[in-house]
Amino acid sequence: MSKINWRDHLIQLIMVIIGITIALRLNNWGEQQKNSELREKYIASLITGLEHDVAMLDTLILTNEQFSSYYEKLRNISTSREAANDSVNIYFSAF
Repeated sequence: MSKINWRDHLIQLIMVIIGITIALRLNNWGEQQKNSELREKYIASLITGLEHDVAMLDTLILTNEQFSSYYEKLRNISTSREAANDSVNIYFSAF
């Protein structure tokens, strides 16, 4: 029978444990890098979407202001005495 060299087995076990630990750390680091890149893409997409929404809201506000101005002009025309028998006034008075 040969004698078992426990020192060599212990050194090999420690080397395997160190190798596995390093591999797990590198894997975790790689996953964190992927998650960080994905997070940055999501944030950039969110900012782009918000900028688009703000631009749409600005357009809607301007359109609403224009329609309000038109409505105000029509209301002023419909309340004036000269336009009492006007067809537009008769049409809007039905509402």
